[in-house]
Formats: sequence, structure tokens, C-alpha cells
Amino acid sequence: MFEEIKKAQSGDSVVREQLLAQYKPFVAKTAAKVCGRFIDPLNDDEFSIAFGAFNEAIDRYDPQKQSSFLTFAETMIRNKLVDYFRQQQKFDAQIAFSSLANADEDFVDVQERVSRSSSLNQFAQEQLQEARKLEIAELQQTLRPYGIQFADLVKLSPKHDDSRRMLGSLAQRMVEDDSIRNAILTTNKLPLLEVSNRLAASRKTLERHRKYLIALTVILAGSFPNLRSFLVIDAKPKEVESP
Repeated sequence: MFEEIKKAQSGDSVVREQLLAQYKPFVAKTAAKVCGRFIDPLNDDEFSIAFGAFNEAIDRYDPQKQSSFLTFAETMIRNKLVDYFRQQQKFDAQIAFSSLANADEDFVDVQERVSRSSSLNQFAQEQLQEARKLEIAELQQTLRPYGIQFADLVKLSPKHDDSRRMLGSLAQRMVEDDSIRNAILTTNKLPLLEVSNRLAASRKTLERHRKYLIALTVILAGSFPNLRSFLVIDAKPKEVESP
């Protein structure tokens, strides 16, 4: 399958169309699982959103960052649909509450819209939690070759906010450096000397927080948007010193 994805990424529209046609049932099934109901590919907006997410997943998939294309695609579909639910919830709330100012508006209809808005918000939150669970499961699998478990991250996380910000900024710079990022993702190790020299990072800091920095790098480089939202990164990183 990866060969077909590479061809599609290189601009082969025929192969892309074949992939999209072949995996339409997968897209519909995934959308139905997220929405909790049957999804009609011909009439439901949710299918169009899921289908677009699958097409985007073809472009963004990188086997060095994601272990499985279908897992990656499922995450993309779920995240896009959760965003859609949030947008719908805000839209319905705006319509409902603006209608309260209209004396001719049927109050029962307004109540129904408010109720729907609340239900969509609850549903979006439930789907967001489910998306996080899937990302955690994917991250655990991705971290296994590094000898790191997800449970370790709580113990490894620095207690002080300044230290977390400093390490988050360092991990961001490591991801942005192609040589360092590729070294971590391909060797499953932190290239201490290279990071120290290229990013002016303290060797003592790197050794002390090796596993934590690797995990941050994997999260930032991979498809973990919900987990990334928990990371604390200094907007203006300074030279990294030993905390």
C-alpha cells in the first residue's frame, strides 16, 4: 500500500483515485463509528468531511513518523469530524440565542436548537476524549522501540513550569532540525553530541531528560494534535542550560 501512497504523493492522480475508491467503505465505517450512526456517503456532510480527511492523510502520511497509514487516516478523520461538531455547536448556539430577540420566533423551536447545541457540545467532548485515547495508544506503540512507556512520561515530566517550557522549546527546535529529527526517528536514540553542538544545549540537560525529550520529539513530529495541545513550549526559546 505504501508504494501506492508514494505514487499519489508524487502526483499520480490515477493511483490517488484508485486509493480513494478502494477505501471509501473504510471512510464510511470510520465516520459512522465517530458519529455513532449510519453515514450515507451520498447525503451526509460527515462523509464528505471524512473523505476529505482521508485524502489529506494520503498527502501527509510519513512512515517514519506514523506506524500505520490506516491508523493515521482514522485519527485524521476523527479530528476533522470533531472540529466539524464544534463548529456546528457554535453555529447552532448563535442561531438559537439570536432568535430569542425575535418575538415571532417559536420558543419551542429555540429550545430545540439550544438543546441540540448542548448535545453537540457533549458529543464533541466525548469524541475528543476518544481521539485522545487513540493517540495515546498510537504513541505507546511508537515509543516502544525507544524503550519508553507512556506511563513513564508522568514521572519524567519536570515539576517546574520553566523547565517544561525550556524542554518543550528544545524539542521543537530538534523537530525543526532535519538532521536531528531524522536521527531520532530512524535510530530510536537521542544524538547527544549533535544536539549539544547544533542547538547549544547543555549535555547534562540532554542526558538527564533524554527519554522525555525523545517523547516530546515523537509527539511534535507525528500525528498527535490532541496530545500536542498539552505541551508547554516557550515562544522565545533561549540557550538551553542545565535546570
